[in-house]
Amino acid sequence: MGKVVIFVATFLIMDDSTVHINSQSMLPVGTLLQGGKHRIERHLASGGFGNTYVVTNTYFDETCAMKEFFMKDLNLRAQNEVTISMPDKRPFFEAHLHKFIKEAYRLRKLHNEHLVSVLDLFEENGTAYYLMDFIVGESLKARLNRQGYPMTEAEVMPILRQALDVLEVVHREQIWHLDIKPDNMMVDRSGRLYLIDFGASKQLHTIDGRTLPTSSAFALTPGYAPLEQMEQNLRFCGPWTDLYALGATLYKLLTLQAIPTPQELLYGTQLTFPPTVSSKMQQLITWMMKPLYNQRPQSAAEVRAFLGGNTTNDETIVGIPADDPKEETRPMLDMAEDGKETVYVPFDQYLRKHSSTLEHQSETIMVKGVSFKMIRVEGGTFWMGSDEEDAYDNEKPVHQVTLDTFSIGETEVTQELWQAVMGSNPSYFKAPRCPVEMVSWENCQTFIRKLNSLTGRSFRLPTEAEWEYACRAGTTKALNSDEDLKNEYEDAAMDDVGRYYYNGGQDPSPSRDCDTTHGTAKVGNYRKNNWGLYDMHGNVLEWCLDWWDGRPYDGVSAENPEGYEKNVSYRMVRGGSWVNDAYYCRSALRSRAKPSDRSNIIGFRVLCLMPTCSVTVVDGTADKTTAAEGETVTITADEPAEDEEFDKWVGDGVEFEDANASETTFVMPAAAVAIRATYKPKTDAPLYMVVYDLDKTEWKVRYTNDGPDLTDDTCRTTELWLRYIPSGTCMMGSPAGELGRYDTEVHH
Repeated sequence: MGKVVIFVATFLIMDDSTVHINSQSMLPVGTLLQGGKHRIERHLASGGFGNTYVVTNTYFDETCAMKEFFMKDLNLRAQNEVTISMPDKRPFFEAHLHKFIKEAYRLRKLHNEHLVSVLDLFEENGTAYYLMDFIVGESLKARLNRQGYPMTEAEVMPILRQALDVLEVVHREQIWHLDIKPDNMMVDRSGRLYLIDFGASKQLHTIDGRTLPTSSAFALTPGYAPLEQMEQNLRFCGPWTDLYALGATLYKLLTLQAIPTPQELLYGTQLTFPPTVSSKMQQLITWMMKPLYNQRPQSAAEVRAFLGGNTTNDETIVGIPADDPKEETRPMLDMAEDGKETVYVPFDQYLRKHSSTLEHQSETIMVKGVSFKMIRVEGGTFWMGSDEEDAYDNEKPVHQVTLDTFSIGETEVTQELWQAVMGSNPSYFKAPRCPVEMVSWENCQTFIRKLNSLTGRSFRLPTEAEWEYACRAGTTKALNSDEDLKNEYEDAAMDDVGRYYYNGGQDPSPSRDCDTTHGTAKVGNYRKNNWGLYDMHGNVLEWCLDWWDGRPYDGVSAENPEGYEKNVSYRMVRGGSWVNDAYYCRSALRSRAKPSDRSNIIGFRVLCLMPTCSVTVVDGTADKTTAAEGETVTITADEPAEDEEFDKWVGDGVEFEDANASETTFVMPAAAVAIRATYKPKTDAPLYMVVYDLDKTEWKVRYTNDGPDLTDDTCRTTELWLRYIPSGTCMMGSPAGELGRYDTEVHH
């Protein structure tokens, strides 16, 4: 049987004068809510999705905290009423308001002395509020900042034991926190720990203990997030993910040092401790921060058992796997299938297996009788660069890059396409199906402007990040065949994937017979990569959009990077060419040329970004909040109420793969979509009928699948059958343009 895993959200309730407050977006002090039941005493905090207040229950003279749903970039306040600055974003607001309300229901079900309790929920002023216990205390981060030196092990141990207490409770309910850090651990005046701020609400499902992703990617805090979280591999998150973050928190509390990244730990960086930290604690933290999830403690109970052991500080701790110098040092993924033995494979093998099974959409475009194909590349995150020993310094360090979806040329721009657009062919090795060369970066811009005019599209050159992402296609080795080079000059692995010096590229003649030997080769003549792209290695170097002065990467994770500003003289070229050795055709190899340079080893391919529209889901989640036309979106319905079951998906202009499945997909149309999950009573849920006797006395009689539970007297009465209607959201009124519509029938 499957079970539901819920990632919930709670809020910081802390008497802390350092938190941000934007009073203009908040209700004034003294405001009364719920007919005078609650009075706002002061403001606590304001954030991106809500305001927090200290309020008094005027009936019982009790103090509590109150969270108000308020989206700072979308909502305005007209006196007390919450309004929307952009009316077309109302479905977006309502979807998140609904999640806020459901979140309160989820949090109220959790009961533990180390969690903040939800006391009440109500709607007013066009938004929603929930009330929580008000806790006066200090976060561990604030304490470290205040005192300026590490905590002692004696001070940390009570915090650790309380943290394990609360994690055992939430993990038992299949809830993972995913953002444990000193900021989110608060201690009150009595020394009691509170685990706060559970992050954005998400739902996952597990089958046979394996977590399966059904919603969008999640946020993380660098340093405290382990490898599976940084890789956004939701299915491999679990209690061990929180235990890594707890270990990193212990390391920060005891050392005040910068926390190594999981990648640094994976490649041999050691945690360093001051002499005040015992050997036993050092071993525990090292165990909890193992970069591979299956090598960490798998539950809070394992950590507790270790702490309760009788070992001395200098013993090897039983239960902590000893380091094996021969063990696989690359990240590993659990590839178990139902009924089969669990095996572990390296991330790069998993990526290759996964990406090679993807169906990549393509589009053929015709220009003046010449066709070319664009391949759709789904956005995602990858590791850019190379940390190999023989890599150039400017290829280092390896760093994470996240990119939006785009489409890119299946091959380089051919001579026949250049001829059709420009009316000439500048190439040295002339052949219609060979890549165009002898074109400068500036020439390419002229070509792209004319191509855009002819097609109505928005083509451009790829950035080097987009180029490398498309080239690698989910692989991590030197070539996109997922093979490393054994030889710097001539290598059999390079023979399969592209034209280079040792498989016909050498040009002593020079020969014009470029379809078979010497110089460039026909495009699409070698093995394509996992995403259907040809000639990413060799044939011709390819111009990229970026300026580049030859410096290494800065090592910072980036989203849609565009290289350096124009303060240098060179543009980026990537991929190697027919004249190069195998080493110079690697995925990570970076080269440059002046924008005015023209050479018979440099060509290009074009890229086109996919315009995106918003995806709004009510009573469910989507794996992305925006999507391009033609992109596949996965949606998952929220868990139904106890007496309900999922019915179907509804949404104007949306064709669902299976509208009756609680998890399904649809292909994004050309406009924004708003989708809703609907629910119905369970098939075995009882119905009721109301009956009246001659004296008009009302009875409520249960109706079961076996028929009404009626007496003879009851059967002599008049029957009124009632059909159960589940709660939900609908569009009320009449849409503009409807025949006979009155102005008062506003669609809402």
